[in-house]
Amino acid sequence: MRLARNDEADFRAALALAREFHGRTIFRDSPFSEAKARRLFERAVAQPERYGLILAERPRGADGAAGGLVGFAYVQAGEYFLAEWDLLATVLALVTKQEIAGTPLGGRAALKLVAAVRQWARERACRHVLVHATGGIDPARTDRFFRRCGFKVVGGNYARF
Repeated sequence: MRLARNDEADFRAALALAREFHGRTIFRDSPFSEAKARRLFERAVAQPERYGLILAERPRGADGAAGGLVGFAYVQAGEYFLAEWDLLATVLALVTKQEIAGTPLGGRAALKLVAAVRQWARERACRHVLVHATGGIDPARTDRFFRRCGFKVVGGNYARF
């Protein structure tokens, strides 16, 4: 686990995974914006005290198995809209590659991303970590995962199509 670096290789790897993720969400009919993805990436590397792009990588195996990016989390620190000073960490995306979702590797990557998000939030003195799971990808499994990670439901996301 590490924060993204300001280099094109990190951007391209994150972009490919973001594009794949977007194609699985309820927003897949909206055009994917590489320009917007680049702005989010640049903001995360330029302002790591407020924005984080945490990358989960699998090292290259001794047997030559491919390594590379297997997941990421995008998180931001900010104030609750009716309060001042206390920061909240808001997870806007926690993503694993589709090919490993639901596998032991995918589960380990997701758990490590949650732990990395919590560490990121602690380092910024965030009082709470909120997860916005609005992609519509297997909501029941997403709910079970975050509950097992100790999160509690405090509201909901509602969509009208």
